[in-house]
Amino acid sequence: MFARWRDRRARETQDDLVPVARLFSEPMAQSLAQLLRNNDVPAMVKSTGAGFALGTPPFGTETVILVHKKDEEQAKQLLEVTEDDPEPEWEEQQ
Repeated sequence: MFARWRDRRARETQDDLVPVARLFSEPMAQSLAQLLRNNDVPAMVKSTGAGFALGTPPFGTETVILVHKKDEEQAKQLLEVTEDDPEPEWEEQQ
């Protein structure tokens, strides 16, 4: 009985997840997922594609960052990087 409840709960949880980013570097995806977690947005990283199935290194395989649907907008705002952002200006110390 517990196993059926656990399996149903796992399916419900997976149905609630939406992708917010797709990367080809698992370490970078893990870093960005940690950024989300540090800002109270639960996130998980899932590697997909043939490279993952063949056991190749985590580089070059598609990696997806997943969040709960209710957190999607907040996650996208945290991950948003615009090309219009000016480069940081560094002041030289004399």
